[in-house]
Amino acid sequence: MTYRNIFVILNIFFFAALLHAGQSELKKNNERLEVVPVTPPALFSPSSNAKNEDTTVIFVWEKRTQFTSYMLQVSEDSSFASILVDSLTKNSFLKIGALQHNKTYYWRVKGIVSDSVQSMWSLTFNFGTNLSAPVPTGPNGNNQDSVVTFSWQNVAGADFYLLQISKTPGFEQSNLIYSSYIDSNPSLVNQLESNIKYYWRISALNFNGGTSGWSGVNNFEIKLLPVVLALPVNQSRNIDTVRTFSWGKINGAAQYRFVLSNDSLFANIKVDTVVTDTSLNISVLKYFNRYYWKVYGISSDGNFGYWSNVNTFATRLATPIVYSPANNSYNHLDTVKLGWSQILGASKYHLQVYADSVGNLMIDTLISQTSFYLKNLKLNAEYFWRVIGFNEQSDSS
Repeated sequence: MTYRNIFVILNIFFFAALLHAGQSELKKNNERLEVVPVTPPALFSPSSNAKNEDTTVIFVWEKRTQFTSYMLQVSEDSSFASILVDSLTKNSFLKIGALQHNKTYYWRVKGIVSDSVQSMWSLTFNFGTNLSAPVPTGPNGNNQDSVVTFSWQNVAGADFYLLQISKTPGFEQSNLIYSSYIDSNPSLVNQLESNIKYYWRISALNFNGGTSGWSGVNNFEIKLLPVVLALPVNQSRNIDTVRTFSWGKINGAAQYRFVLSNDSLFANIKVDTVVTDTSLNISVLKYFNRYYWKVYGISSDGNFGYWSNVNTFATRLATPIVYSPANNSYNHLDTVKLGWSQILGASKYHLQVYADSVGNLMIDTLISQTSFYLKNLKLNAEYFWRVIGFNEQSDSS
């Protein structure tokens, strides 16, 4: 073997050793290969083993004057058998989006000197993306029950969640009323006040240190407290057909909805109205009828309250219409027939006759008919009389 052959063999081994070390660039000079070491760029961000990176990542590496461009590769496996990103850029950074949540990615960079000269690949860094943010499903909006259950869409890879409730949308520490790690959908029973707007958000976490960003912020209000009905008193009877209804004032209520029906299921509603006061005068009631009524409060921003209890009452019987003898009539005989109209619901009538205007009672009787004969009356005398209907339930006219 000649010295020339030995020299060529040594050059080949030296070239192979430099390639294996990943620190060389090659230049072709006629038919001679010249080996020049080229250090690959150093990787900066995301750092190796970084966690909870967003799904849009800005990759940053060392800028070197000898490189005219850089090649970035991103893969889901450390061997880069499947390449997700294979991008060429003149900058020492590149923004890549549309990565998946809760994934581990690997990335590397090499520098380009010219079409035929480039560095070896840099070291490989890996990083993990964050969990996807939960999507709240409830509660949201006004008129929530006092038992509030918080719910959201489950997040893949999450082991537990952080739920926060605040009186302000900024979630300042001083305004937080609830901040707790939970592993299921919690219910708060009678712990929140009515007429207050609450804000809530949630984030996902796992036991490997993975976290998500905050969800969107939902807000809600608890229903106003139920109204306490005052008059007419529940189960009262003999209520007049023109009546003022009244109830207690509720904190936060700017208006009240009043509903009146003559059935307990409120299928046949007689009055349905909204008022600003805590009383209402009703003149559409009918005699000898049972009615049911209820009220709830409404806040200025449209949050309504719980219905009150349902109260019931019965109106009185109608007043009998006296038709015989006519009022202030005269020249009657000593026998006179007293007559009046029949009253719906009346089983008997209470008749009273007075011998004078000061209350000298001469007849006080109960009868079931709608007429009565007065006999042996004095001639040229004045008499006064009245009649009222009633029944066994003590409904009277």
